[in-house]
Amino acid sequence: MHRRLILLPLLIASLLACNLSASMSREQVATLAAATIEAVNATRAAQAIELPTEAPPPPTETPIPGSPTPVPPSPTPGIAGCTDIAGFVADVTIPDDTAIDAGDGFVKTWRLRNNGTCTWTSSYSLVFDHGDKMGGADAQPLPGAVAPGNTVDLSVNLTAPNTAGTYQGFWKLRNNAGVLFGLAGNQAFWVRIAVPGTPTPTATGLVFNPGIIITILPLIYTSSGTDAALASDACFDLDTGVPVGCGSASADFRYQVTFVFPTFNEEIQPLHGAEFRYFGNPGTTPTSADCQALALGSGSFDANVNTYCYRTSNGKYGFLRIDSAALTMQFDWGTYTFP
Repeated sequence: MHRRLILLPLLIASLLACNLSASMSREQVATLAAATIEAVNATRAAQAIELPTEAPPPPTETPIPGSPTPVPPSPTPGIAGCTDIAGFVADVTIPDDTAIDAGDGFVKTWRLRNNGTCTWTSSYSLVFDHGDKMGGADAQPLPGAVAPGNTVDLSVNLTAPNTAGTYQGFWKLRNNAGVLFGLAGNQAFWVRIAVPGTPTPTATGLVFNPGIIITILPLIYTSSGTDAALASDACFDLDTGVPVGCGSASADFRYQVTFVFPTFNEEIQPLHGAEFRYFGNPGTTPTSADCQALALGSGSFDANVNTYCYRTSNGKYGFLRIDSAALTMQFDWGTYTFP
Protein backbone atom coordinates (compact mmCIF):
# COMPACT_ATOMS: atom_id res chain seq x y z
CA MET A 1 0.00 0.00 0.00
CA HIS A 2 2.76 2.50 0.75
CA ARG A 3 4.60 1.77 -2.56
CA ARG A 4 1.45 2.56 -4.62
CA LEU A 5 1.12 5.98 -2.98
CA ILE A 6 4.73 6.85 -3.77
CA LEU A 7 4.48 5.90 -7.52
CA LEU A 8 1.14 7.70 -8.12
CA PRO A 9 2.47 11.35 -8.22
CA LEU A 10 5.31 10.32 -10.55
CA LEU A 11 2.86 8.73 -12.99
CA ILE A 12 0.57 11.79 -12.98
CA ALA A 13 3.50 14.12 -13.55
CA SER A 14 4.72 12.05 -16.53
CA LEU A 15 1.27 12.09 -18.15
CA LEU A 16 0.86 15.77 -17.64
CA ALA A 17 4.26 16.46 -19.10
CA CYS A 18 3.45 14.43 -22.19
CA ASN A 19 -0.08 15.76 -22.76
CA LEU A 20 0.31 19.38 -21.82
CA SER A 21 3.80 20.20 -22.93
CA ALA A 22 2.58 21.30 -26.34
CA SER A 23 0.14 23.93 -25.12
CA MET A 24 1.70 25.04 -21.73
CA SER A 25 4.95 26.67 -20.84
CA ARG A 26 7.50 24.97 -18.72
CA GLU A 27 6.66 27.19 -15.69
CA GLN A 28 2.96 26.36 -15.99
CA VAL A 29 3.77 22.66 -16.09
CA ALA A 30 5.93 22.96 -12.93
CA THR A 31 3.19 24.82 -11.11
CA LEU A 32 0.61 22.18 -12.05
CA ALA A 33 2.95 19.41 -10.95
CA ALA A 34 3.52 21.05 -7.60
CA ALA A 35 -0.20 21.39 -7.04
CA THR A 36 -0.72 17.78 -7.97
CA ILE A 37 1.98 16.62 -5.54
CA GLU A 38 0.41 18.71 -2.79
CA ALA A 39 -2.97 17.12 -3.42
CA VAL A 40 -1.44 13.66 -3.34
CA ASN A 41 0.29 14.42 -0.06
CA ALA A 42 -3.01 15.55 1.42
CA THR A 43 -4.62 12.31 0.27
CA ARG A 44 -1.81 10.28 1.77
CA ALA A 45 -2.21 12.08 5.12
CA ALA A 46 -5.94 11.35 5.15
CA GLN A 47 -5.28 7.70 4.33
CA ALA A 48 -2.66 7.50 7.05
CA ILE A 49 -5.25 8.58 9.59
CA GLU A 50 -7.67 5.92 8.45
CA LEU A 51 -5.12 3.09 8.45
CA PRO A 52 -4.70 1.30 11.76
CA THR A 53 -1.32 1.69 13.29
CA GLU A 54 0.21 -1.53 14.54
CA ALA A 55 1.03 -1.30 18.25
CA PRO A 56 4.67 -1.83 18.98
CA PRO A 57 5.42 -5.03 20.77
CA PRO A 58 5.69 -4.58 24.55
CA PRO A 59 9.23 -4.18 25.75
CA THR A 60 10.78 -7.32 27.00
CA GLU A 61 11.61 -6.91 30.69
CA THR A 62 15.07 -7.97 31.48
CA PRO A 63 14.92 -9.94 34.75
CA ILE A 64 16.80 -8.22 37.54
CA PRO A 65 18.89 -10.58 39.61
CA GLY A 66 17.54 -10.60 43.13
CA SER A 67 18.16 -12.22 46.46
CA PRO A 68 17.54 -15.94 46.50
CA THR A 69 14.18 -16.94 47.94
CA PRO A 70 14.81 -17.72 51.61
CA VAL A 71 14.46 -21.39 52.48
CA PRO A 72 12.87 -22.10 55.87
CA PRO A 73 15.47 -23.55 58.26
CA SER A 74 15.21 -27.19 59.08
CA PRO A 75 13.88 -27.80 62.62
CA THR A 76 16.60 -28.39 65.18
CA PRO A 77 16.59 -32.05 66.12
CA GLY A 78 15.28 -32.62 69.66
CA ILE A 79 17.69 -33.50 72.45
CA ALA A 80 17.87 -37.23 72.81
CA GLY A 81 16.63 -37.96 76.38
CA CYS A 82 17.19 -35.68 79.40
CA THR A 83 19.25 -35.57 82.56
CA ASP A 84 18.35 -36.30 86.19
CA ILE A 85 20.30 -34.31 88.79
CA ALA A 86 19.24 -33.36 92.32
CA GLY A 87 20.48 -30.41 94.37
CA PHE A 88 20.40 -30.14 98.17
CA VAL A 89 18.55 -27.09 99.55
CA ALA A 90 18.00 -27.69 103.27
CA ASP A 91 17.40 -30.14 106.10
CA VAL A 92 13.79 -29.25 106.86
CA THR A 93 13.87 -31.56 109.91
CA ILE A 94 16.57 -33.42 111.86
CA PRO A 95 19.82 -31.61 111.03
CA ASP A 96 23.01 -33.65 111.30
CA ASP A 97 23.80 -35.05 114.77
CA THR A 98 20.34 -34.34 116.19
CA ALA A 99 19.92 -36.24 119.47
CA ILE A 100 17.12 -38.83 119.26
CA ASP A 101 16.39 -41.07 122.22
CA ALA A 102 16.77 -44.79 121.68
CA GLY A 103 13.72 -46.37 120.08
CA ASP A 104 12.00 -43.05 119.31
CA GLY A 105 10.40 -42.53 115.92
CA PHE A 106 11.10 -39.40 113.90
CA VAL A 107 10.50 -37.96 110.44
CA LYS A 108 13.43 -36.86 108.32
CA THR A 109 12.62 -34.31 105.60
CA TRP A 110 15.00 -33.08 102.91
CA ARG A 111 14.31 -30.17 100.58
CA LEU A 112 15.75 -30.93 97.14
CA ARG A 113 15.82 -29.02 93.85
CA ASN A 114 15.45 -30.53 90.39
CA ASN A 115 18.71 -29.41 88.77
CA GLY A 116 18.30 -31.62 85.70
CA THR A 117 16.23 -31.34 82.53
CA CYS A 118 13.73 -34.16 83.19
CA THR A 119 10.49 -33.53 85.08
CA TRP A 120 10.28 -35.77 88.14
CA THR A 121 6.93 -37.52 88.44
CA SER A 122 5.23 -39.89 90.87
CA SER A 123 6.92 -42.72 88.95
CA TYR A 124 10.19 -41.49 90.53
CA SER A 125 11.05 -42.76 94.02
CA LEU A 126 13.03 -41.90 97.14
CA VAL A 127 15.11 -45.04 97.86
CA PHE A 128 17.43 -46.24 100.61
CA ASP A 129 20.98 -46.63 99.27
CA HIS A 130 23.32 -47.73 102.08
CA GLY A 131 24.32 -47.16 105.70
CA ASP A 132 21.92 -47.32 108.66
CA LYS A 133 18.40 -47.87 107.42
CA MET A 134 16.77 -47.11 110.82
CA GLY A 135 13.53 -48.82 109.86
CA GLY A 136 12.96 -46.76 106.73
CA ALA A 137 11.13 -48.05 103.65
CA ASP A 138 13.11 -49.50 100.76
CA ALA A 139 11.45 -47.02 98.40
CA GLN A 140 8.54 -44.63 98.30
CA PRO A 141 7.14 -42.65 95.36
CA LEU A 142 7.56 -38.90 95.02
CA PRO A 143 4.42 -36.92 95.88
CA GLY A 144 3.94 -35.44 92.39
CA ALA A 145 5.50 -33.66 89.42
CA VAL A 146 8.61 -31.54 90.02
CA ALA A 147 9.62 -29.48 86.97
CA PRO A 148 13.27 -28.55 86.34
CA GLY A 149 14.29 -25.73 88.68
CA ASN A 150 11.55 -26.43 91.25
CA THR A 151 11.97 -27.80 94.78
CA VAL A 152 10.24 -30.59 96.67
CA ASP A 153 10.20 -31.74 100.32
CA LEU A 154 10.79 -35.48 100.65
CA SER A 155 10.15 -37.21 103.98
CA VAL A 156 10.81 -40.67 105.37
CA ASN A 157 9.65 -42.22 108.66
CA LEU A 158 12.55 -43.59 110.71
CA THR A 159 13.21 -45.02 114.18
CA ALA A 160 16.30 -44.40 116.29
CA PRO A 161 18.23 -47.61 117.12
CA ASN A 162 18.09 -48.96 120.67
CA THR A 163 21.82 -48.68 121.26
CA ALA A 164 23.65 -45.43 121.97
CA GLY A 165 25.83 -44.14 119.14
CA THR A 166 25.89 -42.16 115.91
CA TYR A 167 23.89 -43.51 112.97
CA GLN A 168 23.88 -42.38 109.34
CA GLY A 169 21.70 -43.55 106.47
CA PHE A 170 22.27 -42.63 102.81
CA TRP A 171 19.44 -42.10 100.31
CA LYS A 172 19.07 -41.43 96.58
CA LEU A 173 16.36 -40.94 93.95
CA ARG A 174 15.36 -43.43 91.28
CA ASN A 175 13.86 -42.36 87.94
CA ASN A 176 11.14 -44.07 85.92
CA ALA A 177 13.78 -46.09 84.04
CA GLY A 178 15.05 -47.59 87.30
CA VAL A 179 18.29 -45.56 87.29
CA LEU A 180 19.55 -44.20 90.61
CA PHE A 181 20.75 -40.60 90.85
CA GLY A 182 21.46 -38.02 93.53
CA LEU A 183 23.26 -34.77 94.22
CA ALA A 184 25.50 -33.44 91.44
CA GLY A 185 24.74 -36.60 89.49
CA ASN A 186 25.15 -39.62 91.73
CA GLN A 187 26.03 -38.48 95.27
CA ALA A 188 23.75 -39.71 98.06
CA PHE A 189 22.17 -37.42 100.65
CA TRP A 190 21.85 -38.59 104.24
CA VAL A 191 20.35 -38.42 107.71
CA ARG A 192 22.66 -38.59 110.75
CA ILE A 193 21.50 -38.79 114.35
CA ALA A 194 23.06 -39.28 117.77
CA VAL A 195 21.42 -41.71 120.20
CA PRO A 196 22.54 -40.72 123.70
CA GLY A 197 23.40 -43.28 126.37
CA THR A 198 21.54 -43.70 129.64
CA PRO A 199 22.24 -40.52 131.66
CA THR A 200 24.17 -41.01 134.88
CA PRO A 201 22.42 -39.36 137.84
CA THR A 202 24.33 -36.34 139.08
CA ALA A 203 24.53 -35.72 142.82
CA THR A 204 24.17 -32.20 144.21
CA GLY A 205 25.47 -31.61 147.76
CA LEU A 206 24.40 -28.96 150.21
CA VAL A 207 27.34 -27.71 152.25
CA PHE A 208 26.57 -25.63 155.35
CA ASN A 209 30.02 -25.75 156.92
CA PRO A 210 33.30 -26.20 155.08
CA GLY A 211 33.94 -29.86 154.43
CA ILE A 212 30.68 -31.06 155.99
CA ILE A 213 28.18 -32.56 153.59
CA ILE A 214 24.77 -32.72 155.17
CA THR A 215 22.83 -34.41 152.40
CA ILE A 216 23.21 -35.57 148.84
CA LEU A 217 20.26 -35.18 146.53
CA PRO A 218 19.97 -37.07 143.25
CA LEU A 219 19.33 -35.02 140.14
CA ILE A 220 15.58 -35.25 139.52
CA TYR A 221 13.09 -33.13 137.61
CA THR A 222 10.05 -31.13 138.50
CA SER A 223 8.95 -31.73 134.92
CA SER A 224 10.60 -33.27 131.89
CA GLY A 225 9.70 -34.78 128.56
CA THR A 226 10.78 -35.60 125.02
CA ASP A 227 9.39 -34.91 121.54
CA ALA A 228 6.90 -32.28 122.67
CA ALA A 229 5.39 -30.35 119.77
CA LEU A 230 4.38 -26.70 119.85
CA ALA A 231 2.71 -24.80 117.01
CA SER A 232 3.34 -21.16 116.17
CA ASP A 233 2.02 -18.57 118.66
CA ALA A 234 1.67 -21.24 121.36
CA CYS A 235 3.14 -20.96 124.86
CA PHE A 236 4.59 -23.48 127.32
CA ASP A 237 4.96 -23.76 131.11
CA LEU A 238 8.33 -25.37 131.88
CA ASP A 239 7.49 -25.84 135.58
CA THR A 240 4.53 -28.11 134.92
CA GLY A 241 5.55 -29.28 131.43
CA VAL A 242 2.30 -28.41 129.66
CA PRO A 243 1.21 -25.94 126.94
CA VAL A 244 -0.66 -22.96 128.39
CA GLY A 245 -2.30 -19.79 127.14
CA CYS A 246 0.18 -17.03 126.44
CA GLY A 247 -1.74 -14.76 128.80
CA SER A 248 -1.19 -17.16 131.71
CA ALA A 249 1.31 -16.00 134.34
CA SER A 250 2.82 -19.49 134.33
CA ALA A 251 3.82 -19.32 130.63
CA ASP A 252 7.63 -19.37 130.34
CA PHE A 253 8.04 -18.91 126.59
CA ARG A 254 6.19 -18.41 123.34
CA TYR A 255 7.16 -20.15 120.06
CA GLN A 256 6.57 -17.63 117.27
CA VAL A 257 6.87 -18.15 113.50
CA THR A 258 6.93 -15.10 111.21
CA PHE A 259 7.30 -14.94 107.44
CA VAL A 260 10.13 -12.68 106.26
CA PHE A 261 10.42 -13.02 102.49
CA PRO A 262 11.62 -15.44 101.28
CA THR A 263 11.90 -17.55 104.47
CA PHE A 264 10.23 -18.16 107.83
CA ASN A 265 11.77 -17.02 111.13
CA GLU A 266 11.26 -19.22 114.19
CA GLU A 267 11.82 -17.53 117.56
CA ILE A 268 11.64 -18.27 121.28
CA GLN A 269 10.21 -15.35 123.26
CA PRO A 270 10.75 -15.61 127.06
CA LEU A 271 7.69 -14.58 129.09
CA HIS A 272 6.92 -13.44 132.64
CA GLY A 273 10.53 -13.17 133.81
CA ALA A 274 11.82 -16.46 132.41
CA GLU A 275 15.39 -16.30 131.05
CA PHE A 276 17.38 -18.39 128.53
CA ARG A 277 20.90 -18.77 127.14
CA TYR A 278 22.58 -21.03 124.59
CA PHE A 279 24.47 -23.92 126.21
CA GLY A 280 25.73 -26.32 123.51
CA ASN A 281 24.98 -28.72 120.68
CA PRO A 282 21.84 -30.87 120.67
CA GLY A 283 23.67 -33.84 122.23
CA THR A 284 24.54 -32.04 125.47
CA THR A 285 22.52 -31.94 128.70
CA PRO A 286 23.49 -29.28 131.24
CA THR A 287 23.03 -29.72 134.96
CA SER A 288 21.29 -27.21 137.20
CA ALA A 289 24.72 -25.95 138.30
CA ASP A 290 25.76 -25.51 134.63
CA CYS A 291 22.75 -23.30 133.97
CA GLN A 292 23.20 -21.29 137.17
CA ALA A 293 26.75 -20.47 136.08
CA LEU A 294 25.51 -18.81 132.85
CA ALA A 295 24.39 -15.22 132.44
CA LEU A 296 20.80 -15.81 131.30
CA GLY A 297 18.74 -13.21 129.46
CA SER A 298 15.15 -12.35 128.66
CA GLY A 299 15.62 -11.43 125.00
CA SER A 300 14.08 -13.36 122.09
CA PHE A 301 16.35 -15.73 120.13
CA ASP A 302 16.20 -17.94 117.05
CA ALA A 303 14.82 -21.44 117.59
CA ASN A 304 17.87 -23.24 116.24
CA VAL A 305 18.53 -26.93 116.78
CA ASN A 306 20.63 -26.57 119.95
CA THR A 307 20.47 -26.97 123.74
CA TYR A 308 19.60 -23.97 125.93
CA CYS A 309 19.65 -23.34 129.68
CA TYR A 310 16.72 -21.56 131.30
CA ARG A 311 15.34 -20.24 134.55
CA THR A 312 11.57 -20.43 134.77
CA SER A 313 9.26 -17.68 135.99
CA ASN A 314 9.24 -19.61 139.32
CA GLY A 315 13.05 -19.59 139.59
CA LYS A 316 13.74 -23.21 138.56
CA TYR A 317 16.64 -24.05 136.27
CA GLY A 318 16.55 -26.52 133.43
CA PHE A 319 17.40 -27.27 129.80
CA LEU A 320 15.49 -26.91 126.54
CA ARG A 321 16.74 -29.04 123.63
CA ILE A 322 15.20 -28.12 120.25
CA ASP A 323 15.06 -31.10 117.90
CA SER A 324 13.47 -29.28 114.94
CA ALA A 325 11.71 -26.02 114.17
CA ALA A 326 9.74 -25.68 110.96
CA LEU A 327 6.30 -24.12 111.58
CA THR A 328 6.01 -26.60 114.47
CA MET A 329 8.76 -26.91 117.08
CA GLN A 330 9.70 -30.32 118.46
CA PHE A 331 11.70 -30.25 121.71
CA ASP A 332 12.84 -32.00 124.89
CA TRP A 333 13.07 -30.29 128.28
CA GLY A 334 13.90 -30.90 131.92
CA THR A 335 13.23 -28.59 134.89
CA TYR A 336 15.29 -29.54 137.91
CA THR A 337 13.75 -29.80 141.37
CA PHE A 338 16.75 -28.17 143.02
CA PRO A 339 17.15 -25.32 143.52
